[in-house]
Amino acid sequence: MPGGCRRLGWWGAPATRPARTMAGHARRARPTHAILNDASALLARQTRPALASRGFDRACGFLHAEKSGRDSLVYDLMECERGTVESLVLDVLQATTFHRGDVTPVTDGSCGSCGSCRLHPQLARAVVAACRVPQARVDEHARWLQVPLLRALEADDEAAADGGAGAGAARHRGAHTRTARHTHTARR
Repeated sequence: MPGGCRRLGWWGAPATRPARTMAGHARRARPTHAILNDASALLARQTRPALASRGFDRACGFLHAEKSGRDSLVYDLMECERGTVESLVLDVLQATTFHRGDVTPVTDGSCGSCGSCRLHPQLARAVVAACRVPQARVDEHARWLQVPLLRALEADDEAAADGGAGAGAARHRGAHTRTARHTHTARR
């Protein structure tokens, strides 16, 4: 077993079954899950403004199902950097010697296979500092998503001008197309 894994002890032990909250969402049952969740939340906070600045409707995803109150497109675009974030989390786990005081049990008093954990604020700050993806990379992914949509709209506009079926096709592309069309119109 690698030295980093030996140091983890109960931190890295796989849960046989994730704890569930009343709403059915997996709790942060292990400190490693809490660290990964905090790093993923940071990536989501970076992704939201990148999409908003490009005029996207963040609720309309194509990989994650649309759900009331969920920014599905944010989670879709996060997939571009999820591997990077997970790698950074593994680096944090390997480079850090953890102590039980680094996490706080939540409500039920346990922090094992059935309870949930919250990171100590100092550890949470260290995770955020170590797991931040450069904002320019996140912005580039949003730009990358916008370019093919604008090209499709331009082609659709040309087909509609020629009397083709393009205008009808645009209605079926969904909210991303409407958002991209709004951005495209604003640039004219």
